[in-house]
Amino acid sequence: MTDFTFSARQIPMESSRIRIRHVEPKDYERLYEIERDQTTLHTWRYRGKFPDFKDYEAILWKQTRAILVVESQKTGEIVGYHHLHDVVDRAGHGWFSVYSAPDKRSTGLAMEGYVLFVDWVFANTPLRWIYAYVFSHNWPSFDSSVRKGHILHVGSMKERLRVDGELTDVHVLAASRELFEKWPLRIRMHKGHARRSEQQT
Repeated sequence: MTDFTFSARQIPMESSRIRIRHVEPKDYERLYEIERDQTTLHTWRYRGKFPDFKDYEAILWKQTRAILVVESQKTGEIVGYHHLHDVVDRAGHGWFSVYSAPDKRSTGLAMEGYVLFVDWVFANTPLRWIYAYVFSHNWPSFDSSVRKGHILHVGSMKERLRVDGELTDVHVLAASRELFEKWPLRIRMHKGHARRSEQQT
């Protein structure tokens, strides 16, 4: 699904705990299961009206440039996925979404996948900026990175959507190519991948 004219560079697709790869049709049932979580049902894509599985693939790929799943190195289970969508090539920006299985949200696996995914985006596309909507209840996952300046908080929409009967704020975050390449977590993951590769040779 990626059709950029761009000179891609090699970057790690795995950490010590997870790996990312392009989605395959056999994965759709698991992604469907992850997206049926109550908090996901209230995103802009569904607004509380979740599709039948027979319609899911077409909706999944609507305005989508790439989907990469996050797999546990230990179990091989898909623990989440990352979605690059609404790309404007001329402007050099797009949007991304991070989905985590409900029972894996406290593990940090999806956030490790986020670092690999953003690395993949900037290594394989000419995009300069990617943006994401984040509900207030997911804010703790990003708060530290925002405070340290690795991700930018560019705005908030107060009481924008209703989740479980309660109005919630929605934040807009942005990742830039320049800032991301200096992110210490990204650098540590690259070094860790290099060490593991050396040990395997």
